[in-house]
Amino acid sequence: MLAEKIPEVRIDDENTIKNITFESETLEDVDVSSIDFETVNFEKCRFIHCDFTKCGFYDVTFKSCDFSNCTFIDTFWKKATITNCKGDGANFSNSHFKYLSIQNCSMNYVNTAQSVWENGDIKEAKFEKAFFSGVTLKKTRVSDTNLKGVDFYKTSLKDVDLSTCDIEGIMLSEGLPELQGAKINMFQAAEIVGMLGVKIV
Repeated sequence: MLAEKIPEVRIDDENTIKNITFESETLEDVDVSSIDFETVNFEKCRFIHCDFTKCGFYDVTFKSCDFSNCTFIDTFWKKATITNCKGDGANFSNSHFKYLSIQNCSMNYVNTAQSVWENGDIKEAKFEKAFFSGVTLKKTRVSDTNLKGVDFYKTSLKDVDLSTCDIEGIMLSEGLPELQGAKINMFQAAEIVGMLGVKIV
């Protein structure tokens, strides 16, 4: 059904799909770019090498979907929820997220460079070796999440509580300015001190 909807909205020049649920659908190598989705639910859908560049997602839900390695460059998200999904290797660079909730998802190796997160909520997710370089984080909460090896280069983590997350091997600038004002636990602090070349005896 989704595959048929995409060319329909392009012909009508509306470029908007709204008030509908797509379940157990598979799309491969489909150009979905520049289409807005409003009050749309995706359940158990699989997207293979699809291009969502410049799409808008408003009050959208992704549940138990797989969009690994898909392209979401320059997308806009508002009041969206991603739950129990797999998005490893997807590209979300230069995107804007407002009130986006991500829970129990595998998002390893994703690229969110130069993106903006406002009032985001990330819980029990896997973002191992993801790219968060040059990202703006505003009132974003991260808890019980795997952030091992994440590239936070030039991303301020001020006021971000990382105390329940795994931050082993995160990548930062010299002197670790990104961590200024961040909240970490005592065990994480020992590792951070080690990154500065200080030995604890």
